Amino acid sequence: MAVNTVDINVDIDRNDIKIHIGGGFWTDLASIFKVFFKSTVVGLINTAVETTLSTVIPQVTNAALQENNGFFHAVPNFWYDWESPSAAIVTTSSWELAMKGLLFDHRYPEAAQAPAGSLPDMPYQVSSDAALI
Repeated sequence: MAVNTVDINVDIDRNDIKIHIGGGFWTDLASIFKVFFKSTVVGLINTAVETTLSTVIPQVTNAALQENNGFFHAVPNFWYDWESPSAAIVTTSSWELAMKGLLFDHRYPEAAQAPAGSLPDMPYQVSSDAALI
């Protein structure tokens, strides 16, 4: 399992950035350059956000996934051994990740706590009603 980026579109409107310069003649003169300053700042912010989303977050997340080896520490002595058969589905209204696994007491062998049969497929969110599964 690995986290990869797909589509990243960062578009900050420079009109959303407000710069207020107060004072006398020199500040009035400096206000002429606000447009150039905003363009530079917006470009730097866009670059920083795109780099973070496309490089930093996947690196940190993948390192954490490798380190925990598919285990999640839920509460003291209880661990969740999980796997995901497919990639996460991310939309503007939801984040879905199919997971199956076993919640077990870490003080006892995991295999002895596993069910005898296979685990059933779990449903995804029902798109027509966000409260339903």
